[in-house]
Amino acid sequence: MDRSITELRRRILATVGRRLAGEFLVVVALLVAAGSAMGARSPLWLPAAVLAAQLIVIAHLLAEIHAGPLPLAYLRPFVEHGITYRPVRPDPAQMHPVTADLIAEGLIPVVGAATTDEDGVVFDVLQSANQRVTAAVGRSSGTATVLSRLADDRILVTTALPVGPHPSLILNLHRGASARQLAAAHRARLVEASDGGTPPITTTATLFTDTMDAEHEVYAALGPVVASLISLDPRRTRRLALAVDPVAG
Repeated sequence: MDRSITELRRRILATVGRRLAGEFLVVVALLVAAGSAMGARSPLWLPAAVLAAQLIVIAHLLAEIHAGPLPLAYLRPFVEHGITYRPVRPDPAQMHPVTADLIAEGLIPVVGAATTDEDGVVFDVLQSANQRVTAAVGRSSGTATVLSRLADDRILVTTALPVGPHPSLILNLHRGASARQLAAAHRARLVEASDGGTPPITTTATLFTDTMDAEHEVYAALGPVVASLISLDPRRTRRLALAVDPVAG
């Protein structure tokens, strides 16, 4: 396991454990105070309060695991089986309208990638003529991602949605951006990377699936239960979850 992922796992467990312990103590104190206010004098009241607090904390933890942005029901099969893709022929008649925006930015459709599960989600993959920029657009969702592999072998990912915090991925996050805005933001970041000595290099269209594989590696290394306890959007942090800003790493 990569050292940064090991550290992330440690932070998740420590944060969630600390918050659960705090919640447990607060619930016990409230129950004891409520019992005192009602005149409860049974020696069993304190053990009962401790047991009730344990049940409340466990219920809260289970709710976080099963009802968060990355619920266990999604993560478990994803971690166990991953997502594999099969190539499909590009079909302009089936492409999402967003794809035309990227074509207008100089990218060329080269292949489609369809997941091999029962959902059969299809992405259209485009590349620049020099093969230094790759993009993928979901045929159904219209979600766009623009990618480049840099000279240090890391992948620059320009997207409107956060992705798993893998050390090989540099997230260039622009929430709410259109496909054309993502393309412009990607170009600007490539200029910065080139000025810093890590220019983009030529790649094949498999760069998209390489990126998906890296994200899978993060969740597989964390495990589905631990991975369900992170929030990739620091603006909407659940109370137990560890907020992880994938831009800052």
